[in-house]
Amino acid sequence: MVESAIMAVKRPPTQQLQKESFIAVDSVCNQMNCEFRRHEPDNAGIDGEIDLVKATAFEGKLVKTQVKAGSSYITAENENHVRVKVERRYVELWNVMNVPVVLIFYHPDTKVLYWKAVKPYLKCDPNVLKRPTQNVIFQFDKARDIFTPDVLNSLRAVVEGTLEYQKIIYTEDNREEVISNWFPVIQLPKTIYLAPTLNRRPKDITVHIRNYYTFTIYDRKLYTFSDLHSPECELRDHCDVDEIKTKTVNQLQEPRYMELLNRMLLIFAWQHRMFVYNDRFIFSSRNLQEGGENKFDFKPLKRDIESSRSKIYINKIGNLIEYKHMAVKLCFIKLGSKWYFQIEPEWHFSYPYDETKTKKDIGIRITREKANTFNEHYLYLLHAWKQFLSHSSDQILFPVDELPNSQMAIISTVNETFISNFMLFNDYIGPKVEQ
Repeated sequence: MVESAIMAVKRPPTQQLQKESFIAVDSVCNQMNCEFRRHEPDNAGIDGEIDLVKATAFEGKLVKTQVKAGSSYITAENENHVRVKVERRYVELWNVMNVPVVLIFYHPDTKVLYWKAVKPYLKCDPNVLKRPTQNVIFQFDKARDIFTPDVLNSLRAVVEGTLEYQKIIYTEDNREEVISNWFPVIQLPKTIYLAPTLNRRPKDITVHIRNYYTFTIYDRKLYTFSDLHSPECELRDHCDVDEIKTKTVNQLQEPRYMELLNRMLLIFAWQHRMFVYNDRFIFSSRNLQEGGENKFDFKPLKRDIESSRSKIYINKIGNLIEYKHMAVKLCFIKLGSKWYFQIEPEWHFSYPYDETKTKKDIGIRITREKANTFNEHYLYLLHAWKQFLSHSSDQILFPVDELPNSQMAIISTVNETFISNFMLFNDYIGPKVEQ
C-alpha cells in the first residue's frame, strides 16, 4: 500500500496578526460610535477610513488610516516608547493627500494599539522627508499615543487641522552622539603686554602702521598680545615703552582678554580679503576682481563629494544680479576651565547693480537662506570652513601679529562631540474634551 503524501496548507501567522489588528481598530471605532471601513487593496498605503459620528449622526468627517502590525516594523523599543518604520514612498504620499491620514500600530506582544496623525508628526521635523532614507521612523509614546475611544476629539482635531505635536523630553535610555560646531582649543596666548598711550581708539594707531597686530585700547592703556619689548613691534611708537608691564591670562579681566582674542580673528579676516558685517566674516567682492582668488580647495568630506568652494556665487534672478557671499561667525567660548572655538557657517547677500536693497531686505534674504540649509548641507559648509581656516591641516593657527616667534592660538580640527538624550513626543494642542 502506497501512502499518498499530502502537503499541509498553512495559514501564515502574519495573516492572523493582520486580522487581529483590524478587529482591534474596528472595536475601538465601534466604542466611539464611529464607523471603520476596510479598503482593499491598499496599493496607496491606505487600508481603511474612520467615519466620525456625533450623537448618532455622521459628521461628514473622514480620517484615512494605515494599520501596521508585527515586530518586523519595530526598530527600537523601551518601556516608554516604541519606534516603527514605514516606507517613505507611502509617507510622502500621505503628506500631500487632501485628506488627513493616521498611522495605527498594533503591538504584536501587548495587543495595544498606538496611533499618530501623519502631517502633524512630520511638522515636528520638516526635514525628515528631505533625508535620503528608505524609511521614515514614527515614534509612539506608550502612555500618550494609545488608540482608545478617548481619542475621538483628537481625531476631530486632526480633520480640522488643529492638532499639533510639539514637545521634547529627555530620556536616559536613548543616547545619541551629536557632532557640534565647537573645536577644542589646544593653546591660547598667555602673555598680555600693557603700556600707557595717548590714543583713544585702536584706529588712531592702525592708520599709522604697516602690519597687523592684536591690540585694543581701554582707559588710555594699550593692551596687546604682541611683544612691546621687541624693536620690530610698531606699537612701541604709540605707547610709553618705559612703562611696559606684562600680565598673565589669570591676571587680566576676562572681558579684556576676550576682546583681544576676537581682534586676533580680525587679522585673519583682513589677510584673506574678508570684511566684517553684523559679527560675520564675509568674503569681499575683491575676490571677484582681477588677481582675486574666488575659490579655495579642501579635502573632501566624503569620496567623490565637492573638494572646492566658491567664496562668492553670482546668481541672476530675472534682471537682478545677486552676489551670494560665504560668511561665517567665529568666536571663542569658555566652558568651565575649557576653551572652545565655534565655527558657525552663514551667508551674506549683496546687489552691486541695485541700490534699492536695504539692510532689512538683505536680512530677510539671509534668514530665508538659513531656513533652507539642512543638516547635511550645514555639515559640508562647516567642513569647508574648517578646512579653509586650517589650510586643510589638522590644526587652525591664529598668530597674534606678523612678527617672527609671535604668540598664537592653536585649535584642533576635530569636532567636539556630545552625548544627547532626547526624543520627540506628542502634546496635543486641540479642542477641550467635551463634558
